[in-house]
Amino acid sequence: MLELAGTPYDMGFQHGRLHRGAIRDYARERVRLSGLPGWTGRNSTREDVLAVAGECLTEHRLYAPDLVEELQGMADAMLVLARAVDVLTKRMSSDAATRKTIGAATGETKRRAA
Repeated sequence: MLELAGTPYDMGFQHGRLHRGAIRDYARERVRLSGLPGWTGRNSTREDVLAVAGECLTEHRLYAPDLVEELQGMADAMLVLARAVDVLTKRMSSDAATRKTIGAATGETKRRAA
């Protein structure tokens, strides 16, 4: 069970932080299904589905503002995590490249045990 507290945005942020992978997978699957003829009467690209969703956002905000705030919190948490992973990955890659360059320049290399 997931226990959350705070504003709708805060709860969405916590949810997004804790269940990023599952939310991402669910959203991908919903977008894929929304592009199938059984849902819309025709095949739609991912871009088409997202464009329609964007066009509906104003109405969603009027109908369920707390829900939209919660979803925004989820999206923001997932974006923050994605950026943090990207920064960390780039830093690790840069550090590895720097070590390799320095090792090549100085003749120092690490040997792995066989």
